[in-house]
Amino acid sequence: MLVAFRSQKYLYEMAYDCYQKQEYSIALKYAQKCIKKAPENVPAILLLANIYYALQNYSQACDLYHQVLDIDSQHLVARINIADIYIIQKKYAQAQDVIKKIEPIRYADFLWGKLYFAQENYALSEEHLYRFLSLEKDNYWAWNLLSQAAQKNKHYQSALDAALKAVEISNGADSQHLNMAYALYEIAVESGKECVIPTLKKWYQKYSQNIIVQQVRNCFFSSSDSSKSDSLYIKKIFDEFADSFDDVLRNLDYIVPTKISQITKINMQDILDKKISILDLGCGTGLCAQSMKKTFKNAVFYGVDISSKMLEQAAAKNIYKKLINADIETYLFEQKNKYEMIVAADVFTYFGDLKKLFEGMYNSLKKDSIIAFSISELSTSDSMWKQHLSGRFLHSKNYIKNLLSETGFCHTKFAPCILRKEGDKNVKGWIIFSKKTQ
Repeated sequence: MLVAFRSQKYLYEMAYDCYQKQEYSIALKYAQKCIKKAPENVPAILLLANIYYALQNYSQACDLYHQVLDIDSQHLVARINIADIYIIQKKYAQAQDVIKKIEPIRYADFLWGKLYFAQENYALSEEHLYRFLSLEKDNYWAWNLLSQAAQKNKHYQSALDAALKAVEISNGADSQHLNMAYALYEIAVESGKECVIPTLKKWYQKYSQNIIVQQVRNCFFSSSDSSKSDSLYIKKIFDEFADSFDDVLRNLDYIVPTKISQITKINMQDILDKKISILDLGCGTGLCAQSMKKTFKNAVFYGVDISSKMLEQAAAKNIYKKLINADIETYLFEQKNKYEMIVAADVFTYFGDLKKLFEGMYNSLKKDSIIAFSISELSTSDSMWKQHLSGRFLHSKNYIKNLLSETGFCHTKFAPCILRKEGDKNVKGWIIFSKKTQ
C-alpha cells in the first residue's frame, strides 16, 4: 500500500509540474496514469480536466469537471470551469444555468461578465465586471476583459485605465502588455491618436525596457528607423497567442490560406499530383499548409517559424515532414536550390523592406519554382512601404512588382483580396504569384 501511495503521489506531482510548465502532452500522460490508480481522486481528476482545457479539448474537460461534481457537488472550481467552457462553446443557456448555482456570488459576477461579453451585451458585461472587481481587485484577467467591454461601450479612458491596471497587477505579463497594445491601437483608430497618448506615455514611462512597449511607442511616434518588426517582439506576440490563434483568425474572416491555395492551383495544374517540396514560410499554426494539402495531395511540406509555441500547434496538425524554429530571413539563405514552392500567408506584413526576403526565397528555390504570398495594400502614399499604427507594414503594388523583377522573378500575377477583418473594417491586399525560371 505504501508503494502504491508513493506511486500515485509521484504521478500527480509530475503531472502538476509539467502542467505548470505548459508541457501539456507530458502532463496528460502522468495525470491519466494517476487516475488509473485512484479513479476518485478529486485533485487528480481536476488536474486532468485542466490539462484538457489547456489543450482546448473542451468536451473531455467538461466531462471530467462533471465527474468532480459527482464526487463533490459543491466544488467551486469545477462549476466555474464548466460555465466557462459553455461560454466558449456558445452554449449560453447552459452556461446561465450553471452560473446561477455558483456561490459566492462574486465569482458568478465574473462569469456573468464573460457571458454578456460573448453575447455582445457589453453594458451588462461592464456592470458585472465592475462589481466583481470591487471585491477581487487583483484579478488581472478581469481587468483585461473589463478593458475590452469598456472599449466596446466607447468608454475609452476607462478601457485604457483597465488595460493598464491589468498590466500592473500582472507584474508586466506579456499577455497584458499585448492587450494594452491592442487597446491603444484600436482606440486610436476609433477615437483619434491624441486620445491615447497620455496613457501611452504613462505605460512607456513604467515599462520602457519591455520590447512590446518599445515597439508600440515607436509606431505611434514614428521614431523607429527599422525596416522590419523586432524579432523578439514578433516571437512574444505569437508565443502568447499560439493556443487561441486559429480561433482568433476564424473570427476575423481570415481567408489568405484559401486564396493562396486557389491561385497556386489555377497556375500550377501540371504539378498538382507531383511529389514537390513546399516551404511554408512563417508557417504559424499550419493553416496555410492545411489548406494547400487539399490541393497538392502528394506534396512534402516543411515549415519554419520564429515562434516555438506556434510550431507546437502546427505539429499537432500532422502535415509537415519537418518544422524548423528559426528566423525566416536567416533560414532562407541557409537553403540552396531546395524547394519547388514557397508560400507565405500574412508574413511579410511584419517587414517593410522585402529585398532580403525576396533574395532569400530566390536562393532557396530550385529552377522553375514558384512563390505565392500575401501583402497588405498601401494605396494612400507614394512610399514603397509604410508602418501602420498596428505595427504591421503596408506595401505598394509597384514596389512589390519592381522588387520581384529585380530579384529575378517573372510572370508575376496580382489577385486583389480582402485579407481579413480588423474591427469593423476590411483589410485589403493582394495574393501574389511569381516564378523563378533560371
